[in-house]
Amino acid sequence: MPTIRSAALSEADETLVLSEMTLNDLANQNGGGAADFSMFSRHAKELHQYLSAHRAKLVEWRDQVANLPPQPDEEIPPHANPPTNPAIHLLTSYRFDLDSAVRFVVEAFLKPRRSADSARVLEAADWYCVDAFQELLKRSGQDAKRLPVGPIVAIDSQRSPAIWKETAALKIPSLFTESITVRDRNGSLGSLPPFPVICLPADLTGLPEYLVLLAHEVGHAVDDALGVSVSILEELGKNDAAKPNFGFWKAWMREIVADAAAAAIAGEAFTHALWRYMGRQSLNRRLTESHPYPPAELRLMFLRLMLGIAADKAIEGLPDVTSMEILPDKATELKDDFEAMVLPILQEKLPGISALQLANASEIEQAVKQLRGNRKTELNSLTFLQMPSVFALAIREEKDYRFRARFKAWHLKYRQRIPPPDWINAQSDWQFTEDMLPTLRATLLGPDGITKYPPIVLLAAHHRISFVGSTNKWLTDAFKTALPLRKGRPWDRIDVFFASNKLLEQVERYDNPSEEKWDLARLKRERDQQLESLKALFQTHRDMIKKAVFHFFDGPALFASYWDSDARYGRIHVSTQLLGIDIGQCPATDHLWLREEPTSSYRSYQEHLRTLETTAHIMFTLLETGTLA
Repeated sequence: MPTIRSAALSEADETLVLSEMTLNDLANQNGGGAADFSMFSRHAKELHQYLSAHRAKLVEWRDQVANLPPQPDEEIPPHANPPTNPAIHLLTSYRFDLDSAVRFVVEAFLKPRRSADSARVLEAADWYCVDAFQELLKRSGQDAKRLPVGPIVAIDSQRSPAIWKETAALKIPSLFTESITVRDRNGSLGSLPPFPVICLPADLTGLPEYLVLLAHEVGHAVDDALGVSVSILEELGKNDAAKPNFGFWKAWMREIVADAAAAAIAGEAFTHALWRYMGRQSLNRRLTESHPYPPAELRLMFLRLMLGIAADKAIEGLPDVTSMEILPDKATELKDDFEAMVLPILQEKLPGISALQLANASEIEQAVKQLRGNRKTELNSLTFLQMPSVFALAIREEKDYRFRARFKAWHLKYRQRIPPPDWINAQSDWQFTEDMLPTLRATLLGPDGITKYPPIVLLAAHHRISFVGSTNKWLTDAFKTALPLRKGRPWDRIDVFFASNKLLEQVERYDNPSEEKWDLARLKRERDQQLESLKALFQTHRDMIKKAVFHFFDGPALFASYWDSDARYGRIHVSTQLLGIDIGQCPATDHLWLREEPTSSYRSYQEHLRTLETTAHIMFTLLETGTLA
């Protein structure tokens, strides 16, 4: 009969074999032989580094477990219970990490690039994103050799375009519901410092007019490299005139900065594509500090100001933003504050934006006229950065398929006509190193296969933990699983923050408005039941928790978990709401304190927790003695 250890070792060996096959594919694309998919060699190299680091960690723990002395539970049949030996548990965790990383690379990168149609679109998307990223960094005086070549695009069948990056505000979306019962794809690729990856929704792969949306995600990568949004907020914080509306700017700044970069890269075309794409979804028209985006019309107003377009100028295909469907007085006040206080700092902190913005607009306008008039043109004078803007402006209706065929033809001719950009084969000083591996913990899903689940390996390893959630749906189950893994060592302190009724009403989104009242009642019951069950569990095992505090909080809608976050090697796992997505399924990423000093983003999330600790309403405190305070 196989033992728990032998089963874990066998599964690890199988995963190592599969990973080697994928690594060989990437090595071939990076100059080692023939490859059957289309990917720039530089991107293949960086993905190879990513998987190699995963694989090395699994090999290390596989060897450690193989050399363990016989354990008391050796003869227990595998899968009868979770492995209680910490080394075997970690081996299983690292195997899951590598397995999900391999699946992610294969499904999101390799398979789409083996299909002729999507391969060309993805090549164009990669090219567009890297050119834009490199151009903005160059104009900002940054040394690109310190960073990866730039964003690589992955196919995402569910989400809006999104940047994955350690300190980006728009957090990692889940690509797949992979599971060995509760595990999803490796959501942590985006938390690699620095390895920007961008999602392209699968339904947009045949629509080149939407490629300009990726410029917004490039903006997130640039923001992360330059720290623009943090710097702007620091400047605004010193201005007394900005204080009345500072909460809005704090909630929206990362998206505003990304929009500014997109406007610089794509010009007015980004505004058209954004409005058309938002029209495919439910528009956000809520004026609230709990949402990461400004209301849709106000966002367009900000973009017009960035582009220097007069507020009263009518633009074909765009709404009249002077008649916004939000609070008129407050919207006008925010627009005026943006123009007077935010925009000047934004232009200062993103040097080169003005010079890049709308470059060669006359050439773009002429090309648009040619396409709309169905006149034959080679479009040879256009750069790769200009071409998606031309199609975004030329295509007004999704039935205009002839434009898409023309884009593919132009891309192929352009690729053959010019020498490849330097970045395709360029080397950099950036290397994927082992100290980045803690950020690669895979996202866990609960038994429903959809909502997120606290990682058991972190519950077993960390001692002072805070959870800031809406209902904290799976927390009791996670603690039950983690208790035996603590080996009798109590947690120093556990803080659990539950969303108040007011906050639940603000952040939960529903496809059917008629079900909203019922869903809110269900969520409140779910939250209250979780609170009581967690309280009962902690009281039963009071010797395992020195102190536990339960809180209710009203906002902001930034949900996170903190793992020994006040000490080096601490971790902060952050989720923020995305437009139209249930909060329990919202994307997330991890921030780690790896070097002597934490990053500015890490410090800002530390401050968020300290603020919550002083403003949230304490429901009760449980001490190790079993007493309630």
